[in-house]
Amino acid sequence: MPWTKGSADGLIAYFEVIGEQFKVAAYEAMVQLVAESETAMLKRIEEATTPTGDARAAGNKSSSRDAGFGSAGRIESKDMYDAVSSRVETVNGGSAGTDIIGRFGWLDGFEDYFEYQEEGTSTIAPMHALFDTFVEAAAKLDGLDLKP
Repeated sequence: MPWTKGSADGLIAYFEVIGEQFKVAAYEAMVQLVAESETAMLKRIEEATTPTGDARAAGNKSSSRDAGFGSAGRIESKDMYDAVSSRVETVNGGSAGTDIIGRFGWLDGFEDYFEYQEEGTSTIAPMHALFDTFVEAAAKLDGLDLKP
């Protein structure tokens, strides 16, 4: 043990080290979680089929717009797919001194039609790529063991 009975300074230093180890472990876990979530969201976009995507994958291209990338998923221009990203930020001032914020999804380059694909419309079935990935990530976050 790094402290002895009666050594308040040693005890304080010990808890500071443990606190820093928890912060590092939490940051590393968040980096891994958002990277996995980005990958999972991309996979959901690839797998969310539509009649147009099915025709595109089968090579039945009714127009140049339907040419896409040969995928049955919701990948036509690749804009929605390529806009998916993730990042982790730290911000001072949280209850423990530092907040660790993980983000994934359409962080940059969002276009209105992404929402229609995600939530659906009267003519477009929802894909729920972001929502389903968020639910999955929340469950993983809830189960994390951050012991240093």
